[in-house]
Amino acid sequence: MKTDFQKEKKRCFLVFKKDLYFYRYCKNRQYRCDQIFTHYRLGFFVAHVLKKMNLKIPKILLGEWKKEIRKFDTIVISDYAYFPGLEKIISNVNPNCRIVFYYMNSIKYIKERYLEIDYIKSLFGKNIYSYNQTDANKYNIYFKTTMYKLPAKLNLEQNVFTDFVYLGRDKNRGNGISEFNDMVCKKYSVNIKILDYHGKLGCKKFVDYEKYIFNMLLSAKVIIDMIEEPSECVTLRALEALFFNKKYLTNNIKIKELEIYNLLKENTLFIDYKRINLDEIDDFMNKKTKMIDSKEKEKYIFENWLKNI
Repeated sequence: MKTDFQKEKKRCFLVFKKDLYFYRYCKNRQYRCDQIFTHYRLGFFVAHVLKKMNLKIPKILLGEWKKEIRKFDTIVISDYAYFPGLEKIISNVNPNCRIVFYYMNSIKYIKERYLEIDYIKSLFGKNIYSYNQTDANKYNIYFKTTMYKLPAKLNLEQNVFTDFVYLGRDKNRGNGISEFNDMVCKKYSVNIKILDYHGKLGCKKFVDYEKYIFNMLLSAKVIIDMIEEPSECVTLRALEALFFNKKYLTNNIKIKELEIYNLLKENTLFIDYKRINLDEIDDFMNKKTKMIDSKEKEKYIFENWLKNI
């Protein structure tokens, strides 16, 4: 029989902004997702100022989750939600809480010195995970793929009137995606918005993730995913393809090394954006999309992910 303490055990995943991506849909109170600061803009400004002065962040800046630190048996801190001193605040309140650091971005692209792997290892020891198997092997840390959460009461059976969809920042892939658009747009309908990109597909205004889902993703047949350097990682777009039952067009050939590929492979086409084969595209588009059983997706659902880390 479980004790009262065991019944009340909770886990928390900390992000820097709750209304980004799918985080807003994570509303479970036992396996929860929380924003690091109550007011993220003010919190990050103050935290950065204090960091430059070699001062730690004060507890008062933290969000409502700080009131329940004693109840958490594990707190996972995503990379950009971390500031020096956060782990001390948690351990001072709850010495028994396991504190985990999770890299949601490729380590070599992280510029902040306080997020560098050697420094993080000095603080978190072996409790460090990466979304990227390549990074995990290189830096001798744990690998755990990313997770996802669908909006509640979502109707996936909506009419499809767009062939290809893409929303994301440039990150040195804008030109490749633009070239792909030029190759296929005469035959297929394409809805592409590239943030921080100065070409014709560039988008100056930030697009809210929920608007992306309901105005772009749901009505599309294929999700475009292009990464600068292929690696053993599951991107947000790969998870979107899985959960929304979409076809998946990518240049990340290394996803074949991961378990999720067994679910995606029937709906996936690997392409070289510099050498686009229109016959392959045509065959891919004419192929029926395979529906994936919801039970196969369970390990990637946010609450299950947090429960099993």
